[in-house]
Amino acid sequence: MFFQKLFTAVSNYPVDQMVIDNATLLRQKKNLGLGTALIAATCLLFDEEVLTANTDDFKNIQGLKVVNPLK
Repeated sequence: MFFQKLFTAVSNYPVDQMVIDNATLLRQKKNLGLGTALIAATCLLFDEEVLTANTDDFKNIQGLKVVNPLK
C-alpha cells in the first residue's frame, strides 16, 4: 500500500535521448555511476528535486536540487 501511494504521488519521466546525452556528460565530467547520472540528468532537465538520503553522490552537481527527506 505504501508503494502504491508513493508512485501515484511522484512524476515519471522517460529516459529519452536528451536524458541519456546529459547523463553521459555528467558521467564524463563528474565520474558518476550510471544510476546517479541518469537520476541527476532527469531532474536537471525537468527541474525536479532529487529526494534521497544519499546526498553525497549528488553534492557536486551544479544546479541540482537535492533534498534528504530523512532530515
